[in-house]
Amino acid sequence: MHYECLEYAMQVCPYLAMPKYLKRLDAATLDPAKCPGLPIFLDETQDPERPSVFVAVMSRTQIVTEHGYVRPVRPYAEVEYWRDGLKLENEEGEKFARQALEMAEATAV
Repeated sequence: MHYECLEYAMQVCPYLAMPKYLKRLDAATLDPAKCPGLPIFLDETQDPERPSVFVAVMSRTQIVTEHGYVRPVRPYAEVEYWRDGLKLENEEGEKFARQALEMAEATAV
């Protein structure tokens, strides 16, 4: 992704930047009758819950997995953490990311 576009989206996109945004931004908000012939693609693997922190990873190379995910290849050139439209300091972002992973692991068991 183009960095300036990523930075802009992290600050102004309602889903990414507004923690209290109540509307879903998916196919449920689209009216196919208003756009006849327009294909609607759904990602059934997307988590319907908004993450507590967004992590932006910049790498020099990436791979596309067999399921179509783009995965950055280490070593990472840069990692940024974003929450509520604000870029966090690495220490604070890592804390939120660790907490989110711990919660995900606890509910997966």
